[in-house]
Amino acid sequence: MYKVVAVWTAPAAEDREAFEKHYFDVHVPKAARVPHLQDLILVRNEHSTAEDWYGSAEMTYVDEEAFKESLASSEWAEMAADTQHMEKTFNVSLKVLLGKENRWPVG
Repeated sequence: MYKVVAVWTAPAAEDREAFEKHYFDVHVPKAARVPHLQDLILVRNEHSTAEDWYGSAEMTYVDEEAFKESLASSEWAEMAADTQHMEKTFNVSLKVLLGKENRWPVG
């Protein structure tokens, strides 16, 4: 598995409702249309010591090649343009991690 893990910084309190509406009505549907995407997991920070971390999105691909093909798509470009729009409109930023998934057995 290859993963993209993106973490949003928090919008100002007065912008959160508008941020959430745009995120779920516009941005997430754009992300869901990206080719080769196998899974999209969204998490909002509820109890973290990192107060400036608002939420994350984890995008899963079968391998790095599938991710690279996705990255070259027009759908990815639309999602990326919307990310830039959100950063400017809501004064937030997005930090991204890319890499192969490594699972560690527990129990």
